[in-house]
Amino acid sequence: MGLPRIELLVTDLDNTLYDWVTFFSTAFYEMVPVACRLLDVDEESLLDEFRDVHRRHHDSEPPYGLLETRSALRCHGHLPVAEQKAALDEAFHTFDRARKRALRLYPGVRETLARVAASGVPIVAYTEATMVNACFRLDALGISGLFAALYALPGSGDACVDPDRCGSPSLVVRAFSANQRKPDPSVLRWISSDFAVAPERMLHVGDSLVGDVGAAKEMGAYAAWARYGTVYDPVHWQCLVRITHWTDEDVRRAEAARHHHQGTRPDAVLSEFGDLLSMFAFG
Repeated sequence: MGLPRIELLVTDLDNTLYDWVTFFSTAFYEMVPVACRLLDVDEESLLDEFRDVHRRHHDSEPPYGLLETRSALRCHGHLPVAEQKAALDEAFHTFDRARKRALRLYPGVRETLARVAASGVPIVAYTEATMVNACFRLDALGISGLFAALYALPGSGDACVDPDRCGSPSLVVRAFSANQRKPDPSVLRWISSDFAVAPERMLHVGDSLVGDVGAAKEMGAYAAWARYGTVYDPVHWQCLVRITHWTDEDVRRAEAARHHHQGTRPDAVLSEFGDLLSMFAFG
């Protein structure tokens, strides 16, 4: 029997194409001490304030979230936004420098995406990151031109961007709603319809056995589990848990999804992204 033939590749972004846990934790926690010094606040208090901001946005990385912390509003809330940003410029630049240093594609990702794109198979990014953050990362990594479309959450406030296009001129961006979060397969069905490819010719790649693999198998698509994306320093993970946007309701929802998909198995387990080329036929 030959390899499964794939006519549409859908891939998660965070911890599938790059190590989001490590790069974001690194950048965030290098920024915090600088922000504490500028705002004259202790670290634990500022982390509590960040967690409140993140829960309000239901997002752990709203752009300029520091401006919305109670300490920042106390010190600079009376100023125009541009001046608020300028007052905390050192903290923002610290984050940017650390992110630039730590944000890297996993081995083989660029080459594999290029080969799939060259085969004529469209590649779609599907992420629960907001559009502005997803577009930034695809651009910063130099791979936005390899994607036909991006499906992401719209974000709020300053995180809103034009839902038609961002990043590469060829990249079409579509926003889905918060009630369509993974492992709801409705977005995958939407992608299947947009590209007129039957689910049995689709492949979805992701690091979550529930959110990515579970959703793909529920709609009848192939699923590849990016096992390598689950390997990171647990210290970085605990740092993110400290400021997570997840509420008790989010935890209950995740547990229910895990129970629903507990018997789901991927069609392929990847030690690196490039394993796709030996496990599936694209074209």
